[in-house]
Formats: sequence, structure tokens, C-alpha cells
Amino acid sequence: MEETMKDYEKELEESYKQLETEEEETVLSEAEEAEQNAWTYLKELQANGETVKMKVKEAVEQGLVGTVEGIRAFIPISKITTAHVEKTDEWVGKTVEAKIITLDKAKKKLVLSGRAVEQDKEKALLDQKIKELHVGDIVDGTVETIQPYGAFVKMENGLTGLVHVSQIASRRIKTPSEVLKEGEKVRAKITKLENGKISLSMRVLNEITEKTEEKVDTKAYSSNESIGTSLGDLLKGIKL
Repeated sequence: MEETMKDYEKELEESYKQLETEEEETVLSEAEEAEQNAWTYLKELQANGETVKMKVKEAVEQGLVGTVEGIRAFIPISKITTAHVEKTDEWVGKTVEAKIITLDKAKKKLVLSGRAVEQDKEKALLDQKIKELHVGDIVDGTVETIQPYGAFVKMENGLTGLVHVSQIASRRIKTPSEVLKEGEKVRAKITKLENGKISLSMRVLNEITEKTEEKVDTKAYSSNESIGTSLGDLLKGIKL
């Protein structure tokens, strides 16, 4: 039986449908592969502690939404920055450098933190400033806060060190507030640098100053005594 025009049109239509299905499957397969590669790449970045950049596309009450490597990502409002954030809509259109804190491919969950990046930068700056300090350095600063165990002094470089109550004065004191007040300008000597903590001593400088003054007084006394003796010797041979 000869093929009719209708049969031909039907076969042609089925062929088109089959072609479209194959194309759709190919596109879907490529998209799935691209997504798979993206998740793998992001996992590597997380493992290495590297940062990603997310352009904010949407702001919600709980935080910011955007995409990284084609994957939908979320930054909670408490993780946007080290500063307090009240209005998330002000971040729309901005690009946030962040670290991956949660990655769950099965749940398609990608959570980031811009705050973590800022904290890392702040720590690096702090470490650099501490490296520039040495035990024995004399520093100037301002009493920031006073506690029963000592006084925290903010130095000119922005770092804060602790002057223990036993290192404040040459005489014994019960509390730092006996001799110090918040906002007071002080000078101290660095006595210890350990694990990012800076120990200071005002007492050491006070003792050095006191010893210097004692030496000056002793020299002055010796000089006066010498002068007096010389005059006495001169007067011995004089008869009045």
C-alpha cells in the first residue's frame, strides 16, 4: 500500500517530537553536568578555606540571596558583615566576598558568610601589628577600661594591652582605680607577647625613674660634700 500524505505528515511530526526530546535531554544533561561541576568546585573552595564572590540579587528579612557559580546561595543577616545590619535591601546589587560555611548538595543548600572574611582580614592586620612589637618596647596609650585585676590600655597603634594590678605602681595597691582612671594617658613597657596578648608594666618604668632620680640626688650630694670639704681644707691654713 502506498504511503499517503497523511501518513507521511504523521511520521514527520513524530520525528520532530523525537528530535526535540533528544535535544531537551541533551540540554538537561549538560545543565546537570554543569551543576555537578559547580558543586564539586565549591566543595574544593570550602575545603581550602578560599573565598567566593556573590552578587546580591534579592534581599529578604533573614538575609541576602544571590548565586555563586550558578548555584543559589544565601547569607544570613548576622553573617553579612562584622557591623550590625538593619536593612538588607541596601545590599541589593552589591557584591559580597564571603566564605562557604554550609554546603549540602543533596539539599541544594549553600550558605555563606561575609563576616568571616572581614574577621580574617582583621586578624591578619592584628597579627601584623603585633609582629611589629617587641618585649622591652616603651609605649604610650590611654586607659580604656579598669577591672579588679588590672587596667586595659589602648596603645597608639590601636592594640590593647593589659597592665596587671601588680604592675601598675611601685607600692602595693588593692585595685587599679586607686591610681588610675579611664581616659588617663599612661606610659608602659611591654613585658610579654604571647598568643596575641600583650602584657604591660607601668611599675617597671616607675622603678627606673625612681632609681634615676636617686642617682641624680646622690651625685648632687657627693658634689656638695666635695665642695664643702675643699672649702674646709682651704680654711684650715688661715688664721683669723
